[in-house]
Amino acid sequence: MNGDGTADLWTTRTSGTAENLEFLPGTATGLAAPVTIGTGGRQWMKALG
Repeated sequence: MNGDGTADLWTTRTSGTAENLEFLPGTATGLAAPVTIGTGGRQWMKALG
């Protein structure tokens, strides 16, 4: 997704009262720390793409 040729992961998760859409960039050794892309109402998503 970020153009580096490594597989990435998108997730939704509840953090406190927020429902976050998160992006975890892939690295050569696994996944980097999640980056919150948006909050609020994203738990309904089943798949992206």
